[in-house]
Amino acid sequence: MILLPKTKCSTVSVEDTRPISLLPCFSKLYEKCFLVHFRIWVQDAGILPDEQTGFRQGHNMAVQIVSIIDQIGQSLNQNTAAAALFVDFKAAFNQLWYKGLWLKLRRLGCPLHLLAWLRSYLKN
Repeated sequence: MILLPKTKCSTVSVEDTRPISLLPCFSKLYEKCFLVHFRIWVQDAGILPDEQTGFRQGHNMAVQIVSIIDQIGQSLNQNTAAAALFVDFKAAFNQLWYKGLWLKLRRLGCPLHLLAWLRSYLKN
C-alpha cells in the first residue's frame, strides 16, 4: 500500500493522504469471493445484532443516527433518561489478537475453509 497526498504540499500528515492498495487484481478478486462466503456464513449463523451497521450491506451509519435521534425523542416525550456509549475502534485492527479471533470464530462454528483463508491472509 502506498499513500498519495491529497494536496500539492511538500509535507503532509498521514490524515491528508489516500491509501492506494498495490495488491494484484487476482488477490482483490479472491478477497471479494471470500467476503461473499463469509457474509453468507455470518448471516446464516445470525451472529450480527440488528443494531450492527458495519459489515452489512444496506445498513449504514445514517440509519443508526436516525434511530438514536428517534430514541432520544421518545425519551424526551416520556420524560425519561436516554444513555449512549460511543467507542472509536479506528486503531483496533492493528492491535487484534489473532489467536483469540481464531478461537472465537471456531466456537461460533465458522467453516474451516474460511478460517484457513483468514489465518493465511492475516499472517502472511
